[in-house]
Parts: sequence; C-alpha cells; structure tokens
Amino acid sequence: MVRSRGRKNKNKSFIRYFCLFVLSVILLTSLLIGDDTRAYGEGRNAIFKNPINPDYESNDNGVKTSFRLRALNNLSGETEYGSNAMSLISVSEEDNRRSTIKNFADVLDMDIYSNLCFNANVENSSDVERDISFDIILPLKTDGRVSELRLINSGLDIFKGDLSGVDIKYELDGKFITEGERKSGKQLDFNKVKSIKIEGKIAAGQKFEGLLPMEIVEHKLVIEKKDDFVDDLKTIVEVNTNNIFDFKLNYRFPIKKELNLSIATCHGSDRMEDFSNGKIVGIARRDEESYDILPNDIIERFPGANTAFFSMFTVDDKKDAFVNDYSFVSIYTKELQDLVKDRGYSLLIRNGTLQNKYSFIVGEKKHIYEDGLELHLGKKDKYNHSLSKVYVEFQKVLDCKDIEIVQGSEWKKFDNLLSAKIQNGDEITEIDRSKIKVEGSVDTKQKGEYNVKYSYELLPNLWISNTARVKVVEKNEVSQTQSESKGGSNVRIE
Repeated sequence: MVRSRGRKNKNKSFIRYFCLFVLSVILLTSLLIGDDTRAYGEGRNAIFKNPINPDYESNDNGVKTSFRLRALNNLSGETEYGSNAMSLISVSEEDNRRSTIKNFADVLDMDIYSNLCFNANVENSSDVERDISFDIILPLKTDGRVSELRLINSGLDIFKGDLSGVDIKYELDGKFITEGERKSGKQLDFNKVKSIKIEGKIAAGQKFEGLLPMEIVEHKLVIEKKDDFVDDLKTIVEVNTNNIFDFKLNYRFPIKKELNLSIATCHGSDRMEDFSNGKIVGIARRDEESYDILPNDIIERFPGANTAFFSMFTVDDKKDAFVNDYSFVSIYTKELQDLVKDRGYSLLIRNGTLQNKYSFIVGEKKHIYEDGLELHLGKKDKYNHSLSKVYVEFQKVLDCKDIEIVQGSEWKKFDNLLSAKIQNGDEITEIDRSKIKVEGSVDTKQKGEYNVKYSYELLPNLWISNTARVKVVEKNEVSQTQSESKGGSNVRIE
C-alpha cells in the first residue's frame, strides 16, 4: 500500500514536470520564431509582426538614450514589443533586401492605428553628472493631407523614473506647459502638442522613461462613380492614405546631432481570406499603360486564388493573416498555361524560360475597365464571376479577329492576324510570320463560315495557337459590325 502511494506521487510529479517542460519549449519556440503577438484596443484584435529594426539607440559620453515606436496595449498600459512599427534608423542592407519598401525595415498595419506609442528612455551610465538637452518634434501637419499622426490624451503616466533636475516641456502653438504643471492639474491637450523639450542635468546612475500614446487619424475622401446602366459596376474610389510620418530628434547635449525616426502606414488592410476570395484574374499587356482582362470563357475556367502566398516583408512562400499595400503576393501558375495556350496567350517568359510563378506588390494600383466601366477586383464581374484581388499577367502572343468578307473578294492567310509578338522580360519582339503555322483554308467563292488556326512554337515543344473565323457572305448580307474574337476589357495601370 505504501509502495503504491509512493508510485502515484512519483507519477504526479513526473506529469507536473513534464507539462512544465512542454510549456517552456512552446514559449521558447515562440520567442525564437517571432510569432505574432496580440493586443486588444477599443474592443478588437490587433495583429503585430515582429520588427526587424524599429529603434534608435545612442550612447553619448555615457548618456544612453533610446527611442522606440511601439504598439501599446490600451488595457494594460504596456508596450507590445512585437509591433509593426518601423524606423529609417540603422536599416542594414540585409533589412533593405528583405523589405518590400526601400529604406524601411518593417511596416505598421493601419489595423492598429489606435494602438501606438512613442517610447523614450534616458540613462546616465557614467560616473559624473551630465547636461542633457534634446527635442522630440512630432510629424508636421500639412494642409490637404488625408491623415495625421498625433498624441492622444491618456490617463497613463507619461514620464516615470527619477526626473530630479530634468525639465520637460510640451510645446503647443508657441506656448509651453511643463510636465510638473501637467501633473499639478493644468489642462494639457495632447492632440495639439507639436514638440517635447527635455533638458537639464542628470546625475550619475539617474534614469527615466517616457511613454507617449499616439493615434493616426484618417480623413477619408470617398468619391462614388455611378452608372445608370450596370448597377453592379458602380465603383468607389478612395483616396490613397498611405503616409510616412517623420519624427525629428534634435540633440544639443551631450553632443549636437539631428536624427529622423519614421514610420510608414498602409491604407487599410484585407484579411487574407477576403483578398483571395474568388477566381484568379488574368490580364495581358496591351500597351505601355493598359492591359486587357482575359476573355470571360477563360476566366470562368480559372481556379480560385486561395493558393496564393502573402508576405509583408519577404518573398517567402508564407501566408500572413492580413494583406495591405506593402504585401508581396505570389502564386504558382504552371497549371494556368494549358487553360490559355489555345487562345493565343502564354505565361510570361524571362531569360528564355516560362515563368511558373507570378508575383506582385499589392500597392501597385491597377484600374480595371470592363466595357468602358471601371471594375475593382474583389467584386463580381458582369458575368457573375467572383473575382479575387489576385491577378496573373499573361502575354498575348497571337492576337486575331473574326472577319466577314464579300463573296468573290480576296482573302489572305494573315488577314485575321492582328499581331504576333513575344515578351521576354521587358523586351518585346515581333514574330517572323514565316514561322507561324496556318491551318485552314477559305473558299471566297462559296458562302459559309471557315476557321483559320494560327500556331507558333514559343519554346521547344510549347505551342501557342489561336483560331479565328472568316464568314463569306453575299454583298447585301455584310453586317455593320465585325467583332474581334477573344476581346476583353481594358486594365490601365497608374
């Protein structure tokens, strides 16, 4: 009996320590991998991605200062060190290579626009008293700007630590209110603060910190374009509110220097599942500024876009939970080639190789027109297809049209062929028509409909073809319109 009870106690201890070991492994793995952290502000989830390099730190004559742009948990008053805030300071070549935005190491998602703070730390690590003097200048407000960043009024302690000998002033339109006056009850509207001055003498070992809650306010301008004929194609154009907000750090003591600390914001964001909901959209270049959407009967055969990958900072095959203007989208396209090759289209070619993966950055805005009306991706088209916001660019190798000719007139084998060209990277080359295979004949003396097929070997064993119709009619039967086959809508890129 005693032995049995001892065995049970040992089992319980083993289970307890084993559970603690598993929990420790999970926590350590999260820290090493950099899992997304979650905070709650104004009753909603906010997702933050771990930053690459969001801070500025300095050690001048023993005075250590650091400035960080962080996400703030409004419930606990603590900063979230997994925020999406980022800076222009000390961004390495490796950071630049990984980033989708030049000079930025990380991106702040507008979903957390009300969960921000500017975090400052000052410490005298020397063994003598030092003079300190520096200004934190907030981003300037500009007339006509559609969004602004400002400090917010908060019940949190703004500055904590040993502030003896240190004078902190808030500038509001030329007048100043000190931190001491604010704590004594003097009214201070943080929304109107333009800069913060910190100066005085700091003793050896003395340190303090400041936490300034902020928010980004958007002033959206929405223009609705209406069409009297097709209600489904009403479009709403939102003014782009992407912004870069620059903080100025002006040091006078212990040494004189000026620095910039910046964050960039994305205009809104989509959930990944919403962005990829619907079919992949195929487009093909028409000229320098416009694209054609692929014909309806091709689009309806395209698969859904839920196989696409979304990454905000890298080109890795990963799926972020949110997609915004800075997200890098990629999708494998090999299976799409067979759906377009008999209609004159092909995937893009680079360095003589078919590109089986297509990528783009969401912020590369595209304006899509269908029958002269603008159509935004993410909605249904006029054929009731649900179009995702994921698109793939194709090239129109063989472009042809249907024609009608009068009985007895002349017809030449390339009369139906509008263009034949290859796009290899940025280079576009006309195809030698002697290398195009033409199948089918037209008896111009006999009324009827005839099919003509054009084929070209784009790459070894990879043929592209397109078929056009020739209708031979009597003179009094010639129709007033000759429609182009495989036509599409206009997509203009700005």
